[in-house]
Amino acid sequence: MIKLTNVIRHHSARLGMCAAGLLLAGSAQAALIPGFGLGDFPNFDADQLVVAYDADTQNLFVIGVNDVTLQLGDESAINGLDGTGFRINVSHPANQLEGAGPSGTISITGEIPDLGYTSGTLPTGDIIQFGWVESGDADSPYELQLVFAITGGDTAGLFGETAAIGLTQTDFPGGWDEDWVNAGQGHSVTADYAPVPLPGALLLFGSGLLGLATSRRRAARKTA
Repeated sequence: MIKLTNVIRHHSARLGMCAAGLLLAGSAQAALIPGFGLGDFPNFDADQLVVAYDADTQNLFVIGVNDVTLQLGDESAINGLDGTGFRINVSHPANQLEGAGPSGTISITGEIPDLGYTSGTLPTGDIIQFGWVESGDADSPYELQLVFAITGGDTAGLFGETAAIGLTQTDFPGGWDEDWVNAGQGHSVTADYAPVPLPGALLLFGSGLLGLATSRRRAARKTA
């Protein structure tokens, strides 16, 4: 499933993401976006996506048509949005681990006249982070993850400035050395971005590093 979500902009979340990066840097899951998590509502669910990767150009494409549902709560869903389509285009995702970072766009098109969404464009955004993590699901071993800045669309106000996506059933093989494509079985959801809280021990570890750095600076000043 793909989820598109609001970023919670608290200082604790920022600290948590930095600390998590320290632990993830040398692990097999180094491509995981630290603190990545998705909320429940609002969200756009999209099924039957085609997901393809071109190893020569290092471009990832995600396309879905007329398969989007807007969910606003446990008992509120709008199915069969008129003219909806789902598209993601990510350039050079393989370079993410080399520090180059990805670039790309996401868009969901369609109209929801009952909500006043009639421009034909729902959310749009520019991708700013990319990663993946082992899911533990034998049918979909990897979850692809993206974070993007909202750039427009009728539903931009539902999500805020930044959003995130988790993609499953993509047939991603865990590497970028060759072309791959699924058979239209991918899933996506668009919803609130809710970073996972870090364990208290990890926060203490981060605080300890800050304290150590402060002590060294004080010692250096005394020596001088």
